[in-house]
Amino acid sequence: MPFPAYIPVALCSASRLGCGIGLLALMGLGVRPVAAAPLTRIAEIRTLARTAANEGMPVKVRGVVTWPMGASSMTIQDESGGIWVDLALARNRQLWRSDDAIFGKIRVGSELEIDGRVYLGGYAPTLLPESLRILGVKPLPVPAPMDPPRFFSGAEDGEFVEAGGVVQRVMPSAGGDFILSIDANPGVFTVRIFNLGTVTPGALVDAEVRVIGVATTRFNTRGETTGVRITANLPDSLRVVKPAPLPEAVPSVTLDCLLPFSPEARGPHRVRVAGTVTYTLPGKFLYLQEGNYAVRVETTSTLALKPGDRVEVDGFVILDRCLGMLGEASIRMIGVGRAPEAVAITPVEIFAAHQAATQNARSRFSRDYDGQLIRCRARLLAVESGPDGNALRTLVLE
Repeated sequence: MPFPAYIPVALCSASRLGCGIGLLALMGLGVRPVAAAPLTRIAEIRTLARTAANEGMPVKVRGVVTWPMGASSMTIQDESGGIWVDLALARNRQLWRSDDAIFGKIRVGSELEIDGRVYLGGYAPTLLPESLRILGVKPLPVPAPMDPPRFFSGAEDGEFVEAGGVVQRVMPSAGGDFILSIDANPGVFTVRIFNLGTVTPGALVDAEVRVIGVATTRFNTRGETTGVRITANLPDSLRVVKPAPLPEAVPSVTLDCLLPFSPEARGPHRVRVAGTVTYTLPGKFLYLQEGNYAVRVETTSTLALKPGDRVEVDGFVILDRCLGMLGEASIRMIGVGRAPEAVAITPVEIFAAHQAATQNARSRFSRDYDGQLIRCRARLLAVESGPDGNALRTLVLE
């Protein structure tokens, strides 16, 4: 049957990991693809320009399955590269004309021959299969080592890769798998992994790991990369290169210098701080203060804390707003005391202090007030409610 032309219409933020792209079919315009010899190498498809002339070009490729997803989609790879195969869209467009029973026989390592068409969809070129045959079983390709510029730009979408870094978070997923957040220093990516093997989730945090799997890309409705993930579905996909440091080996730093100078590269590992709680929102964040400095600590801990409690925190340094804070933090109570006295100062005086420090080229000064308890007089202009019935309120002050 002729392959109709389509115009992608952005309905929401599109992603293979989230929602999709809406499509408007121009079925009545009589647009037909120019007859051409089928493309036989995946690399040829991946380099096609995003133009209507390339939409619907015939394809006949052989490749090994690197990630099967039943009757919805899969990734395959030949000696030239990897690509997505969108089975669900091919069925919706009435291109698929084979027996669906074949999907139950496809496994990681299955070698397939696919006849189909090119789809230049929301991000990278994709295959829409018309028919496929299982040729047998073939060894998986050697995973491409992480090349940060390519990996984080999304250039390796659909390809079998290997990447590594320090695990900062392990989250169980509703499907029984796990989502790992990994800092590759520089660059953070996530991993969806179906089997942790003998490693416990808690032992992975702060460990250096290597992961093998298929690169996937989050993207928006303009086809711009917004994030990178590796999907790992093999028993040996995850390898611990260096276990997490023992608790006593986590370095202690002060609140005014979360990232002190070191002549040796330390990597994105946890640090330890101590301070007095000045504000807490359990399960979300809290503020710690020690002397003239304070930091924000983001944590999922629901430990019941109150202002004045003394705590010790292990967490990963995040440079948010050009100022260090701690994320993915664990918290331990070490004592009870009183909250520090609020400093009497106006916002204008705080701005002036920062401006003077900048003009005098002072990289550090005795107090920056960020995150600290202060008090000042102001006129209340408005009270804004929090989103979705949140109990927090925003006061607009003059």
